[in-house]
Amino acid sequence: MVCKIAILGHSLKPLDYLLPERFLDNITLGSLVKIPLKEKENYGIVISFKRESKEKELKEIKEVIIKDFLPQRLLKLIKITSHYYFLEISDLLNYLLSKNLVKNLVKEKEEFPKEIERENKKIIPYLFWQYPDFPLFKKTFEIILKLTEKNRSVLLIFPTFEILNNYYQFFLDNFPNKEITIYQYHYQIKRKEEINIWKEIRRGKTAILFSIRQGIFLPFLNLGAIFLFFEDLPIYKEWERKVHFDTRKVSLFRSYLENIPLFIFTPSPSLETFYQILKKRIKVIKREKNFLATKKIILVKKREDRILTETLKKFLLYQKEEENSFLLIPQKSYSKIVYCEDCGYFPKCPSCEVALSYFKNPPRFECPYCRYQIIFDTCPNCGSENFYYKYFGKEKLIEELTEEDFINKKNIKIGSFLDSLYLTSSLDFSAILDYERLFPSSGYLGEERVLQTIIYLLNKIKEKGFLLIQKRNEKDDEIIKLLKKRELEKIYFLILKKRKEFSYPPFSKLLLIKVIGEKERLVKSIYKIKGNIEELLSKKIKDFDKIKILGPLKRIKRKRKKRVYQFLLKIPKEIKIHNFLKLEDFKNILVKNLEIEIDFEPIDI
Repeated sequence: MVCKIAILGHSLKPLDYLLPERFLDNITLGSLVKIPLKEKENYGIVISFKRESKEKELKEIKEVIIKDFLPQRLLKLIKITSHYYFLEISDLLNYLLSKNLVKNLVKEKEEFPKEIERENKKIIPYLFWQYPDFPLFKKTFEIILKLTEKNRSVLLIFPTFEILNNYYQFFLDNFPNKEITIYQYHYQIKRKEEINIWKEIRRGKTAILFSIRQGIFLPFLNLGAIFLFFEDLPIYKEWERKVHFDTRKVSLFRSYLENIPLFIFTPSPSLETFYQILKKRIKVIKREKNFLATKKIILVKKREDRILTETLKKFLLYQKEEENSFLLIPQKSYSKIVYCEDCGYFPKCPSCEVALSYFKNPPRFECPYCRYQIIFDTCPNCGSENFYYKYFGKEKLIEELTEEDFINKKNIKIGSFLDSLYLTSSLDFSAILDYERLFPSSGYLGEERVLQTIIYLLNKIKEKGFLLIQKRNEKDDEIIKLLKKRELEKIYFLILKKRKEFSYPPFSKLLLIKVIGEKERLVKSIYKIKGNIEELLSKKIKDFDKIKILGPLKRIKRKRKKRVYQFLLKIPKEIKIHNFLKLEDFKNILVKNLEIEIDFEPIDI
């Protein structure tokens, strides 16, 4: 008998090991085992069994540490996720199982209970299409209470720790059953607490668990329901680290595997979710249609050289002490672009080759990607002191608020879109200070992000309050025209129409191939790699000519101080890419001394 084992602590493909007869009755899928790796011993997870291997001279498993280490349904979820997102399963396991956790479990060698079989029934996700404020959140308590009374655990997932903490505190203060165990599980808890929670959940303890991304992979034996809040926020996608999975999609996978309900909450469904609603794959059980009826939308033309318009200054001047306002500004710097008016020189980052942002406090020019900094008072090229500033940020806004004597008003809040999510009090009015600046960096997701921002701000505003939108362009775009008429659903259909025209999701699948390495080797090899991609697709896929390959394109942001080039594959819906390609196929397109990362369904292109 041969075991395929995912190696922990390394980024390796699963390896085959011989299973000695003495372990036959003491090993299952998901077992934690000790195995030899080169000259050392290592730990791994058994992910499959087979009669024989193509490999020669296989090494034997040294020891079965914990028989039922990972529950079967969780292991299946991990395998499905790694397959769907073209991940090395060991990378995903390393993300989920910290070294300290594995070390502790190896030391204690605790025997864990087996999971109970679930009846197979078809469940579709439920959507609450409205802002999940505390009154709505409180209505979920009845469902949670009934589940815990049946000894079923509940998982509540939030996009950020700050949002989670607000709801966690409200839950502690208002949930009727004070005896039930309630946990927080995220990157800010202590290691001992993380280990304790993992073990308690694995033992089958009934608990209510508040988490961010990682919580979806906890080893529940008795999970009763998943609650996913603010579904439309792209922060649910892991794009910085190597494991590019999306918690929203994985929540769907787990819901189906566990045969449990998934409750989704959002004031502004993502376009993918809206499309699934149209296809009747998600059921809307509550929708707030009239939240716009009593709120005004005011459009104002703005100047290039100022942030505050005369209209906004009047509103701020007459704002009462008990009234709250929020001013949305997308960047923290004084100015995003600065150049010399005499010679045209503008400072660039020597590594990322992008314009440096200017900060006044303290004075510096800084790269928005790698944080490279330089300081100068006069133009390094011609010595001039005449600089032109464009695309102002938070520092410039504070300067203008100070000039107008508004800065000491404690009821005026300023910040980015994420900052607006952390506001705990309702607003009397809000202002988008530069409407056009909401679009640039979002790619094909731009219009969806703009709609999301506007809807979130409108939901924060009280009845009879207003949203002021400052625009540089006097002509209204299609989103603004429909917004004036309060026809939000038509905006979704408008964006869907454009996505279909240009073959973007949900009418296609995107796959981003990142090639990472030293500059000289990358530049020399990148077009050879493109040829290898074309050859791979032609060999594996019959209708390969329907797949568009965009690139190579140099990415601004580096990876571990190395250059990154990318290829974007646009794959028609009818081509089921997972039936033809695996991660190993993409690794084979590389040349020596280069690395590859696959980001399936990317949000950062």
